[in-house]
Amino acid sequence: MKHDLHLILFRSGQLRKTSLALSIICVTMGLLIALASGVGSDRTLIIEAETRWVGIEFSGDTEAWPIGEAYLCTARPQRALSLPRGDGPCDERLFEITQSQSGFIEWGQGGATEVTSGVDGGLIIRVIRSNSHSDGTLILVDREIWRTIGALSWFGYVTVGKTAESGERGLLLSGQFEIRELFRWFWPSLRGTEVVKSGVLRQGEAVSLIDAGRPQREASQTTMQSFGHIYFADSNDAFRIVGLTSVGKPALSIRFLGADKPAVIRPNWIDRVTSSPMLAALITIFAILISVTKFVTAWLFPRAMHVDDK
Repeated sequence: MKHDLHLILFRSGQLRKTSLALSIICVTMGLLIALASGVGSDRTLIIEAETRWVGIEFSGDTEAWPIGEAYLCTARPQRALSLPRGDGPCDERLFEITQSQSGFIEWGQGGATEVTSGVDGGLIIRVIRSNSHSDGTLILVDREIWRTIGALSWFGYVTVGKTAESGERGLLLSGQFEIRELFRWFWPSLRGTEVVKSGVLRQGEAVSLIDAGRPQREASQTTMQSFGHIYFADSNDAFRIVGLTSVGKPALSIRFLGADKPAVIRPNWIDRVTSSPMLAALITIFAILISVTKFVTAWLFPRAMHVDDK
C-alpha cells in the first residue's frame, strides 16, 4: 500500500514536469508560428525606380509643387486650326502657351497628375485635378528650372510606369523594392526593423503600392497611401522616384503586358525565417528545447518503470 502510494506520487511528479515541458514547447511553437506569419508586426514598403511616367493622387490638404517660370499649355476654348502646330509637346492649335506667374501648382486633397519625362531631361506635368490650374493643363518644366527647384514631393497614391504596349514611352526602366517589418512582440531592446523581402523591378512593369490588409479579392485594386518624391536622374530621358508606404500591410502590385491580372508581392513565413536573425535564434532555441525535453522524458520514464518492478 505504502509502495503504491510512493509510486503514484512519483509518477504524478514526473507527469507534471513533463506536462510543463510540453506546455513550454507548445507556447514557444505558437509564438514562432505567429512571428513567422507576421502577426503583431508593423510593415512598410520602399520603392526606388527610374521611370518615364508616374501617376499620383494627392491626399494632403496643402500639397503644392514649385514650378518656377515653367511654360503652361492651357486648352483653348475652341481649336485654332489656322495656326501652325508649333514645336514641342503642346500643339498651338489646341493650347494657349503662357509662362507661369505664380510659380506653384496647388494640388490640394484629391488633386491628381500624370508626370512624364521630357525630351530635354525636364518634366511634362499633366494636371488632372488641382486647385490652381484647369484640368488638362500641361506644364513644361525644363531641366535647368528643375535643377533650381529640386525634389517634388507627395503624400498620396502612386502608380509607377505603364505596361509595355507598342509605341508606349512611359515605361518604368529599372528599380528595386524593400519590404521592412518591425516585430512589436520582441523585448524593446531587441526590436529592430528588418528587411524581410526585396527584389528588382524590370522594364515594362507597371507598379502600384497596395494594401494587402484588405480582403484577398480586393487587394490588387486597393492602393495604399505613401510618401515620396520625384528627382531628376543622370540620364535625360527619365527621372527618379522614391516612395515609402504608411505603416500597415503593404504589398507590391505588378502589372505587365499579357497577364490576366497583376502579380501581388508580399512577404511570407519563409521570407521572415530566412531574413530575421531573431527568428533564426528563436528557432534554434526551440530545436534545442525539443531535444532536451526528449532526453529528459527518456530519462524519467525508465526510472518510473524501474520503481514499478520493485
